[in-house]
Amino acid sequence: MLGIYSDDAVLAWVGPIGLALAAGTALIIDVRPDSRSRSGTLADLMAEGPRLHDLSPGRRGVAHIAAGAMESNDLSGAIDVLAGRWPAVVVRSDGGRIWQGPTVPYRPVLPGTLFENLPSPSAWQPASGAGIRTLPGPVLPRLGRRSVIAMLEGRLPVARRWVRAWQPIWDMPWA
Repeated sequence: MLGIYSDDAVLAWVGPIGLALAAGTALIIDVRPDSRSRSGTLADLMAEGPRLHDLSPGRRGVAHIAAGAMESNDLSGAIDVLAGRWPAVVVRSDGGRIWQGPTVPYRPVLPGTLFENLPSPSAWQPASGAGIRTLPGPVLPRLGRRSVIAMLEGRLPVARRWVRAWQPIWDMPWA
């Protein structure tokens, strides 16, 4: 179980997808206030009482559920229940207000950015034209426009190298 957070709106959407795809089969639980769900929320699921098939994957791949309106303690308990049955759980974090678990900061590297006071280790995403320098944490391969658009439209990315670069992040000591 691993959270991911970004202040960048695009990275906040694609980061959890990359982390989940790198795990193979994973559930993304979205705890951000702007989260939406087409078919109910985690709060709805827990209020109705989850059935056995709700608690584990029915097939290989990535699933998504919005948390909905839940108190922090209830949310942590629900995430723990799901984490015990899913191969991997990715929490699209809100920056620590609700989700307090281990979280990967996911930060952009933009052209002309100066890094004087580097934040704690992070996963870094260079933009096109941004210079790569030594940064605390893994630097992911550049992500093409087509892959970003595909993920924002709910399709799988074509950038397999980018997905593979997320795999070691699961084994890093984030806290």
